[in-house]
Amino acid sequence: MQFLYSVAMVAGSLLLLPFFLLRSLAGKETFNHLRERFGGSHQSGDPDPPPGSIWIHAASVGEVQVARLLITRLRERVPDRRIVLSVTTQTGRSVARKSIGSEVADLFYFPLDFRFAVRRALRRIRPVMFIAIETEIWPQFLRECRRFGIHYGIVNGRISRKSFGRYRLIRPLLAPGLSGMSFLFMQSEKEAERIQALGAPAHRIRITGNLKSDFSPNEPERNRLRKYFGVGKEDPVFVAGSTAPGEERILLRAFREARERIPLLRLILAPRHPERFDEVFQLLQEERIPALRRTDRRYTVGEPWEVFLLDSLGELPHVYGLATVAFVGGSLVPKGGHNPVEPAAWGKPVLFGPYMENFQPIARELQETGGALLVTGWEDLRSALLRLLVNPETYRQAAAGAKRWADRHRGALEKTCQNLAGILGSSEAGPEGAGMKQAFLQRKSLLSSMMAPLSWPYGSLMAYRNRRYERPGSTERAPIPVLSVGNLAVGGTGKTPVTIGLARILLAEGWRPAIISRGYGRKGRSRELRAIRTADGGSLPRADRLGDEPALMARRMPEIPIIVCSDRLRAVRHAWERFGAEVALLDDGFQHRRLHRDVDLLLVDSMNPFGNGRLLPAGPLRESMRGIGRASAVLLTRWNLASPGPDLIGAVRRWAGPKTPIFRCCQKSVGLLGPMEGKRQELEHLSGVPVLAFAGIGNPASFDAELLRCRFQVTGILHFRDHHPYSNTDRNRILRAAARTGAEALLTTEKDWVRFPVEGCPLPLYALEVTQEPMEREDFIQFLRAALPEPPATGRLLAGEQR
Repeated sequence: MQFLYSVAMVAGSLLLLPFFLLRSLAGKETFNHLRERFGGSHQSGDPDPPPGSIWIHAASVGEVQVARLLITRLRERVPDRRIVLSVTTQTGRSVARKSIGSEVADLFYFPLDFRFAVRRALRRIRPVMFIAIETEIWPQFLRECRRFGIHYGIVNGRISRKSFGRYRLIRPLLAPGLSGMSFLFMQSEKEAERIQALGAPAHRIRITGNLKSDFSPNEPERNRLRKYFGVGKEDPVFVAGSTAPGEERILLRAFREARERIPLLRLILAPRHPERFDEVFQLLQEERIPALRRTDRRYTVGEPWEVFLLDSLGELPHVYGLATVAFVGGSLVPKGGHNPVEPAAWGKPVLFGPYMENFQPIARELQETGGALLVTGWEDLRSALLRLLVNPETYRQAAAGAKRWADRHRGALEKTCQNLAGILGSSEAGPEGAGMKQAFLQRKSLLSSMMAPLSWPYGSLMAYRNRRYERPGSTERAPIPVLSVGNLAVGGTGKTPVTIGLARILLAEGWRPAIISRGYGRKGRSRELRAIRTADGGSLPRADRLGDEPALMARRMPEIPIIVCSDRLRAVRHAWERFGAEVALLDDGFQHRRLHRDVDLLLVDSMNPFGNGRLLPAGPLRESMRGIGRASAVLLTRWNLASPGPDLIGAVRRWAGPKTPIFRCCQKSVGLLGPMEGKRQELEHLSGVPVLAFAGIGNPASFDAELLRCRFQVTGILHFRDHHPYSNTDRNRILRAAARTGAEALLTTEKDWVRFPVEGCPLPLYALEVTQEPMEREDFIQFLRAALPEPPATGRLLAGEQR
């Protein structure tokens, strides 16, 4: 699909090249602009800009209006960031240059979606974040953003029903780019559902509302236009904006009929596309309607007029303020309609036709509040105009309904900018951060395909190994039952919280569990055995001696012994002999086939079940999907964060078989650890406190999702690789980011908490205490009771002697 897309892009560019050359010769587009479309620079840009820019892309005029609001508010949030703006159309560039040209460091055309052009532009601009207004999905561009370690996403996201149908046809091409997006801020629930269906991760999607709802009426600008057009406050004016071909004749007929009843009624007509200005003016002359043009210098301010053609760019939002009644175009003909937010923000009754698919939720809500009327033709349009203009009470109720709707929907801009400012804090993670590795393992890329041949010998070796251990007598039995907890893929699946929860269930059910771990990341020889039970006294374990996960479990469960050794059989025997353990929990032991297990629990992360489906090193799988078949039970972790539905259960069931139990686990934050050692706080303790978050875990997306779910006031998020050994340099880097973003505390995961050098840290450090609880808890306990054999009597006697 990617290859076919590249071929199509080349063919399309060859066809369009003569068009661009003709435009250049005609003076409509300079060769500098053509150079920009291939990733080059132009004279106004900085020759050597500093890294860390925010790149905002607004395709055309409507998106530029949204970008203006966004840029103004972002400047208040992140004043030290350089902001650049790209556009696609010439009209968009003209409006941007007039309205916000002085507020951005650079204004240029968006590069064509060729890899060389995109890379050239990214190296020139050096952005830390790319923000697309509404829906701009360019596969090569998104792929290169991911490669450069750039946060990229969509704000004010909108996907119409018609566009969704087209996007679904090329879903395999779009899904890799969407899956790596840092944020997708959508206008409504329906848009969120559509973008998720195209391949966007659910935990990255947020419903922030329509940014145009935060359009603020500019009273001085309206007064200037009122004086220019010679319109009094009580003069009846009908403003028809963003009209499409076929609508002007309908509007003019309805206007003429209404003018017979209201002779003073005037019309301001604003076609959607500038190339139609002359065409519409010609229509007015054919209809013998006296009309003036906004760009006509012969017009004298205050001169009487009947129809005014608004053939300027960027003024329509303010001209709506002159309206008594407004019409939103593209809706009487099947064009999908345009946004009615701006006239509603002025408190003007809105009229539109039946074709409002692109803005269906807004249109429906405006009608429900009484702020808008649906018209189907010129007769409906004339009747609605007269009803509003002749009946003061009807008009007052409609205007109040429009204003009420607009006021109720404000706040999208603040919500969006707050989230963007938080994400900007993670910019220092860079291309070497955990997100890059995660993105590679999640998609089938060219690099993944090149490494696929290396997966074949690895897969063959794993298959041979598994067959060998299936022979009778090939495994060693421990003196007590062994319950294994593991996963099929590398990376985080919530294994540590599941192990902790499982140990507590066993303890509550009368068993004496011990946890057996390899102690990944600890110092010393791997076969050296280290054991601790925190309740026996002594200092709390250090991560460098036990490993971060065993140290964390020892702090969370002081009554349960933790044994660390690469020789798992020796560790189980030690737990039985020294601590009287009755069942051994084998942490990350699904592939450790040498030791016989009585119960094999396989964890599957609902947020990213199997990555790109390939074996190491081309993908995240430690063994093939056939391995699911030997699981005693499958636990689908983080179910509440992903809500994957029956598709994931069906996929697991195909490999697990009809009798293997499948349990869904919910991730939940239950409290905070810190800032003092061992002190536990409620989540509300950090309510309203700006915090900088950081994490070095296998699945950083799960931590990000949990921060959003808990509604912490996050100023930024830093990502490090899994099991990252934090140094003083790392601590200073985190503190610099906290100072820059105004954070008053640090927040991390428990696994990172035990590895972080807190000595000399001026800010309080908290860890988010997370659990993974089975939704079918009672069924899970019944499964354990049936699956685990009774412990040997010698173990109970020995435990009694030690007590």
